[in-house]
Amino acid sequence: MLMDVLIHHFFIAWFLLVGLRSEMVLDVPELREGVAGNITCSVYNVKHPAKIELSLDNKLLSDMKQKNMYDTVSGTYTSIKTVTAMERSWNDKSFQCLSYTIGPADKYFYHDFKNQTV
Repeated sequence: MLMDVLIHHFFIAWFLLVGLRSEMVLDVPELREGVAGNITCSVYNVKHPAKIELSLDNKLLSDMKQKNMYDTVSGTYTSIKTVTAMERSWNDKSFQCLSYTIGPADKYFYHDFKNQTV
């Protein structure tokens, strides 16, 4: 029990010190007929690759691959997930990006959330 409390407090301290430098960017272009567009969610400056989930109107879009790039200078990762095929039916719908980072005991914890209308 005491160990669980210590791990929890360690994670909070770690998140405040390390997590503040990280940043999430959700890029949702204006949907235009006949114009190709990508929706991209990126998480920058994290110590371990982030786990990114993309949803459209709270329905998980699970068939996309995620790219993780390591920066040897900063010692951090950038994680990117991109939707390359937008659909007309997405007009005026809510697009969400949720990210998780690895914390103590190699478990994923909530990191950030962004929401934007297509």
